[in-house]
Amino acid sequence: MTYYLGIMSGTSLDGVDIALTDIQSNQTKLIAADFTPMPANLREKVTALIQSGETSLQALGELDHQFGLLLCRLRKCLFT
Repeated sequence: MTYYLGIMSGTSLDGVDIALTDIQSNQTKLIAADFTPMPANLREKVTALIQSGETSLQALGELDHQFGLLLCRLRKCLFT
């Protein structure tokens, strides 16, 4: 068995999808999947950044950290 974990958020910022698959040769089997709505405060910050096109390194780092924590929580939820 060869497992792959995929996590992504689309451009709509409605949420984050996570999927665990087993991929062997030409066969793919979905082991588990989940969708979590994007937290409102995170969606607002990302939307503001996209609309303004301006940010600071500090603000971008904080946003990246918040998004990383969200992805980590989702990964933990899938495996518990």
